[in-house]
Amino acid sequence: MRRPILQILGLWAILQSATAQQMEYLCAWEPPQEQASASGDSCLDVQYILDNCIKVYIRLNVHYFVKDDCSGTLQQTGLNQEAAYKNTEAMIRALNQQLNDNKPQKRLNGVEPPCIPLRFVLSGVYVHCRSNADAEFNTPVLNAEFGVDRQGTVNFYIAHSPNGATGVGYKSDNSGSASSFNLSTWWTLGNLYHELGHIFGLKHSFSVDDCDDTPIFGISWDKNCNGIIESHIDGRLNERNIHCWGLLSPNVGPGAPGYDDGNDNGVNDCEEVPPCTPSPCCFEENLDNNVMSYSADKSALTRCQLERMLKVINQSKCGLIERIGGCPPTQAFIDRLPRDRVDNARCCQCLMLEGSWDEESYEFELYEVDGALRTLVYQTGRMQGQATRFCYKTNANYSGPYPLLRPHTSYLAVLHTFNACSDDGYEFPFVTGGEDCDVIPFVSWEIAPNPVEDELRVRIDGMFAAGEVSAEAFHLGTQTNWPMMAPRTLESGDHEFIMNTAGLPSGAYALILTSAQGLATYKTFIKQ
Repeated sequence: MRRPILQILGLWAILQSATAQQMEYLCAWEPPQEQASASGDSCLDVQYILDNCIKVYIRLNVHYFVKDDCSGTLQQTGLNQEAAYKNTEAMIRALNQQLNDNKPQKRLNGVEPPCIPLRFVLSGVYVHCRSNADAEFNTPVLNAEFGVDRQGTVNFYIAHSPNGATGVGYKSDNSGSASSFNLSTWWTLGNLYHELGHIFGLKHSFSVDDCDDTPIFGISWDKNCNGIIESHIDGRLNERNIHCWGLLSPNVGPGAPGYDDGNDNGVNDCEEVPPCTPSPCCFEENLDNNVMSYSADKSALTRCQLERMLKVINQSKCGLIERIGGCPPTQAFIDRLPRDRVDNARCCQCLMLEGSWDEESYEFELYEVDGALRTLVYQTGRMQGQATRFCYKTNANYSGPYPLLRPHTSYLAVLHTFNACSDDGYEFPFVTGGEDCDVIPFVSWEIAPNPVEDELRVRIDGMFAAGEVSAEAFHLGTQTNWPMMAPRTLESGDHEFIMNTAGLPSGAYALILTSAQGLATYKTFIKQ
């Protein structure tokens, strides 16, 4: 492994909520009176970093959960297990782009936004077998059990929030969680940014946050139209310190974007008539765009907030830094899908190298291990591009363009990654599964045309019984997998369908059909 695993425990959190535009947005953070213990290992010249925007790269692990038996999709996202790696990479790249594109803070006219030097480096993507995992206030408990390098890496968990929070962040524990984590769910990127802010010492911008450049956006609205501004514990009834999630609009009806009826009187909040008044959220000037707000637009981080984050890092979180200055450091990583870890009967399994980060080239080696003896059995040499996955079989008669490994044998996989300013290595020991495989659950299949340009016609003859089949194209030159068909249940009989190959790079491929039991067969084709 890359670094030793150290243990710390988070303490407690407090919860606040706000309701806006038909969406409950809840968040938890470290209590203000709790003081993080200083490490005493000052590592930054905060003023120099601020003035020169010197990049500070912070390590981050992301954790998902599947069922106890290690089957099924990723909890809270619905994504297939294989998608954990690319989904996480997409989220972290989008987060770093958001940091790069810092916007001016509203209500600070003429104040240029600071350059944000912080960047996050994906160190690992982990998928655990725990049905219905709960995070939120339970996040420190999850972190104590599943956290990796907890003193040297932020660990972030994607799991259920039993009290309705969309995310939490624990400063003392270097941990956080979210109830969703997918760019297709539009608000989750801002949610991740917000909780990382809490982990690095930021408070909500609408409260007393010790920063004079985060203007208070809390506003009042006489919802019940009685001429009195009243406080209420129920967010739908409260009339003080209201926070606008997004801009409301007139001339739209229920269910349309920009509609709300926050006072439950059956009228669009932007079309109220006396004695009622329109909601303040119908006016652009009442919207906040601070990362630490309760609003949809989380695009602004102020200089004071940035300085506070850097000081927290310098005082107590130096161990989280991978590098200061230079280009984004690469990180090597290897894991197996949960279903492969537990199913020893599968004759074909894969090592997932896709969690490796920001490499321009890589080398992969595989050693057979017998006690202290290591025997090199496979190596790629230096390969350009990003590492994807290494698949192998344990039965010579198993169809598929994969290296043959001994069944029930110990191996050590070693991945080295390289870019212009760094390199990294990761070692992953594992034991192969069995060698007894059943036949693929259909009589025969054909593909046409070959070579192909845009569409490949696949015909399956004689499914023995209803069964699940998926397909992927394996580029024989680059060793890259391209999903072609998500798992689909086919009834007994014959089937024919079209696969879109327009997006495949030119070259020689193996089209691999795989059953739910991991049985596979392939046919080669040329993509023009």
